[in-house]
Amino acid sequence: MMSASGISCGPLVGGVIGARKPVYDIWGNTVNEASRMESTGKIRRIQVTNHAQQLLRNRFELKYRGHVAVKGKGMMETWWVLGRKVTYTDRKLYADPEDKVGYVLLD
Repeated sequence: MMSASGISCGPLVGGVIGARKPVYDIWGNTVNEASRMESTGKIRRIQVTNHAQQLLRNRFELKYRGHVAVKGKGMMETWWVLGRKVTYTDRKLYADPEDKVGYVLLD
C-alpha cells in the first residue's frame, strides 16, 4: 500500500475517550495541520509545515514546495522531505556531526 505522509509540530491535547471501549486520541491545530499535509501531499512523499521544516532542516534534506491551499488554513508554505543528511570524510560515511556534512538522497 502506498500513501502520503504529513508532519506538523506544535502543541496538542491528548486523552482517553469512551466508557465501553476506551481509546486514546489527540486533538488540536497541530493534528489538523499534519492531516492537511497528508491530504494535500503526494504518494510516497512526506510534506511538512514551515515550522516542522525549521526543526528538521539541520538533519534532513528538504525541498521547498511552495504555497499550498489548505482547507481551514488558507495558503501555507510547505516543504518536501527528500532524505536524511549524513556526514562524510574522504567518501566514508560517519555519524559524527563534527565531520563534514553531506547528503544521502532517496531515489
